[in-house]
Amino acid sequence: MRKTGSRLTPLLHEIGLASPAKPTKATKDVSVRSSVIVVLLGVSGSGKTTIGKLLAKRLDCPFYDADELHSARNVSKMARGLALTDQDREPWLVQVKELMQAAIERKETAVFACSALKESYRLFLARGTEGVQFYYLKGEPDLIKQRLAGRKNHFMNPELLESQFDSLEEPTGAPALDIALEPDAIVGLILEATEKSGWRGGGRNSELLEWEE
Repeated sequence: MRKTGSRLTPLLHEIGLASPAKPTKATKDVSVRSSVIVVLLGVSGSGKTTIGKLLAKRLDCPFYDADELHSARNVSKMARGLALTDQDREPWLVQVKELMQAAIERKETAVFACSALKESYRLFLARGTEGVQFYYLKGEPDLIKQRLAGRKNHFMNPELLESQFDSLEEPTGAPALDIALEPDAIVGLILEATEKSGWRGGGRNSELLEWEE
């Protein structure tokens, strides 16, 4: 597992991350947003899709699985047990971010399942994209291996799990949720966290209010 805060790759510099985005503090009476983007991150097999679909149902909002946005070349590489590079992931991350921004423009709340293993990836997705909330689905390698062994009809080769943990830079600014919990319990924790953040309402017309400390 890599330490958070490693250098951003040159390619990610080129697509808008020459300097990290700094969180902005909003005042009590001016920061009102009409959508929130929930991003469930973690290695393959951590339950991003399962939790994401349940959460989207509870919120009455769209769910997007970033795995479906990978190119045929990327899918082929992963199926053969070859780890993706930053260069492979660059156009994929751009597509994910475009979907996020489109949802915000429509004033929609949306849930995304996206591995977002590196801090540079998360910075890119969040930069200039208001209302993004990351939640890290964290689990022990042995538990995730068991899950991957029983998974069918997915292109991800279980042999890549080790390389994913090697690439993983655990987020320091996002809640870490234990995947050993029941999916409904995890969804409940996420809903509780969004409420504490000041988010009001649900579904496509929900609002996120940020309160200055």
